Amino acid sequence: MSSSFVRKALVSAFAKTDADVQVIARKNGWRDGSCAVVALTVGDHVFIANVGDSKVLCFVLPLGWAI
Repeated sequence: MSSSFVRKALVSAFAKTDADVQVIARKNGWRDGSCAVVALTVGDHVFIANVGDSKVLCFVLPLGWAI
């Protein structure tokens, strides 16, 4: 799976979700914003996407460590 395919899929998913949430927000008179962070692993690659004012911190723990 190519990086460009994953990027396009994530952008499309974020756009669709945003459109769906906007419809619900308008129906309910909501004026709040939202943010999201997604981490997707494909094989040995990690794709991270965010929207809004959210941030991502990604790191690898040594073997045997846990959070």
